[in-house]
Amino acid sequence: MLAIAAALMSISVSAAADPVAGEGIMVQICGSCHSAAGVPGKRGAGVVNGVSGFGQISKIAARTGDVIGTLIQYRHLPVPGLALSGKDMANVIDYLKSIAPGRTRILLAGRWVYGPCDRPQISNWWAQPFMPHLQTKWPSVALLAVCEVFALALWFSATAVIPALRAEFALSDFQASMFSSAVAVGFVTGTLISGVLGLADRIDPRRLFMIAALVAATSNALVMAFPPGSAGVIGMRFVTGLCMAGLYPVGMKIAATWAKGDTGLLVGLLVGTLTLGSAAPHLFNAAGGIDWRFTLVVASVLAAGSGLLIGFVGLGPNVANAPRFNPRAVLQAWSNKPLRLANLGYFGHMWELYAM
Repeated sequence: MLAIAAALMSISVSAAADPVAGEGIMVQICGSCHSAAGVPGKRGAGVVNGVSGFGQISKIAARTGDVIGTLIQYRHLPVPGLALSGKDMANVIDYLKSIAPGRTRILLAGRWVYGPCDRPQISNWWAQPFMPHLQTKWPSVALLAVCEVFALALWFSATAVIPALRAEFALSDFQASMFSSAVAVGFVTGTLISGVLGLADRIDPRRLFMIAALVAATSNALVMAFPPGSAGVIGMRFVTGLCMAGLYPVGMKIAATWAKGDTGLLVGLLVGTLTLGSAAPHLFNAAGGIDWRFTLVVASVLAAGSGLLIGFVGLGPNVANAPRFNPRAVLQAWSNKPLRLANLGYFGHMWELYAM
């Protein structure tokens, strides 16, 4: 898996973007419909005849290059056949960011050099892409699957070592059950918090995944710092479950951005990663003779690695804006019959899987 991840990363990193080349592409391909209106040093408003000028478009690119990239390449109705290479798209995005309001540029030795902002800018770092990332669907989905397998090894990492802990520390049935129950309670709590606040819509989902993976890996490793069965261990397991809400559901959201008539396949792939990842810690028990601390350390290292790798995953064209929270929508879980039946089936599956 590490070899696959390394190969995917190697094809994701390209040469530094060239905003001058991006300007040439914009003028050549987009200039017939979009004007240079709104660009520093050029006249005109941001919107001309209902069509956004380059300056108006740059306001979107300044917030997140991924969004403008998907809008250009996938949702551009006047030119549905437009297909830019990853390098050309990076050049275009870099050009648009460079002409965003507040930027200055000068011509130096035949090249445009972009200076700092003329006025202080509020940088929504949590909504910004933060690494060079894959530009196409299946490499992104494949790397996402690797990240999910690595991260979800945390789910049952402590549960898998319960037999060894019981043999060494004589844990009670209640103490042993809390190793799993605390994660489940944490996951439900985290999911509710994330859903109410719309975190996966307001924060770049890859950044949310990264933060959740790193915090979960840390809390899982800290289990070894407390006496088994103590409140500290249960608390760390709760935090691990809390962070799982930023891993599995958020992974589903990232996969869904690439869906195009194959949502079922993508969801199935992610469910498969859940199965493989959560079962991974039990492989150590099958081997036998391995110290229980080794299982926790390996699971934590894999989860931390997933938090770093997720930055190389690209987002697909189905990136949606954050919807307004509507508490009444919760009632649709019961009033909408197809959704109600699907939920009941899923609840039954969860009962069978975790409670039986």
